[in-house]
Amino acid sequence: MIERFKPTLLIIAVGVIARLLMMWVVDPALNPLSGDSLYYVSGIFDGFRPPLYILFLKVASPTTLWVPLAIQCAFSIGVAVVTYIELRKVWPALLIAACPFLIVFDFRLLAESIYVNLLWLGWLALRRGNGVYAGLLIGLAILARDTLLMLPLFTLLFTRSRAALKMMAVAYLIALPWFLIAATPGRMALNLWIGTWERDGEWMAAGFADPKLPSYAFTSPVERQAVGPKLEHVTMHTVMNHVRAQPASVAKAWAVRYPTLWLSTRADLIDLRAVRQSLLWTAEKMALYLLNVVMLALGVCGLLYVERIFLPPVAYAALAHIPFHAEARFTLFAVPFLIVAAISVLKRVWESTISPNTSAQGGLALRP
Repeated sequence: MIERFKPTLLIIAVGVIARLLMMWVVDPALNPLSGDSLYYVSGIFDGFRPPLYILFLKVASPTTLWVPLAIQCAFSIGVAVVTYIELRKVWPALLIAACPFLIVFDFRLLAESIYVNLLWLGWLALRRGNGVYAGLLIGLAILARDTLLMLPLFTLLFTRSRAALKMMAVAYLIALPWFLIAATPGRMALNLWIGTWERDGEWMAAGFADPKLPSYAFTSPVERQAVGPKLEHVTMHTVMNHVRAQPASVAKAWAVRYPTLWLSTRADLIDLRAVRQSLLWTAEKMALYLLNVVMLALGVCGLLYVERIFLPPVAYAALAHIPFHAEARFTLFAVPFLIVAAISVLKRVWESTISPNTSAQGGLALRP
């Protein structure tokens, strides 16, 4: 009986230990209410951002903000256990449970921890062929991160299976009412306008509350006046005027900043305990950066040659954010897919090079 539950207990133990170890590297208590967290904690349903994470905080934190952080950690570890149950593979589940890129967002009051896990669970259900459960989970993920809105439709470019069609129908049944009734266009317009000129994140070092807009952000004094000092007046009309005035400059901005969506430490929004610019701080940053690069390289190979069922969300992450304001956390939802694909390609390499005889016998061969 105990043998049966050993993998589950191991995954839980690794998830807990990894989060305790990460607390030696990062400090969840340092600046917990900053940036977008201030908006979510305010509890205001104004249509500017989707409602699910605001609702989660209202339910989870009646007295303290540590409760939702604990729930997020437990949820992520539970999702790693579900990953093992669905895939019957221990290593992907262990790496998802211990992934530092996911853990640092368990330590922040941001929607990432919730929507990334909901999307991953939804895709596991879709992989099993259960389109209804997949649509339910992915619909909820969209209500936590609205940039996923076109993912169900985008998925049909890769498969038109009955499960995928059911997933799309259920997801939109859940998510579209909010977009049609309550959502405001202001956030999309703002992020598209920033995307017309943004090259890096230096301008928002102090956050959106105090933006340091560079001179190249505006095509004219008229645009500067239309935007306002706090970015409060951006409209789709402003965006289109900017694109029409400087189309080549807009395309260049897209290309210049694109690597920031993928190549980073993925821990930029949470402070390390090490003194900034110290030897330890530099080593930790380099380790996270290199780990991310290795995950990307192996994950992309795995998605293309082994685990193609997981390709649509990663392809969507690669394409959907090109014209918008860019941060590495916006592609965080690709991480579980990349981890599973990376493990699959490593296993394929191991079987074909280190132990070819075992692979030839078919005992450990992966499905294509």
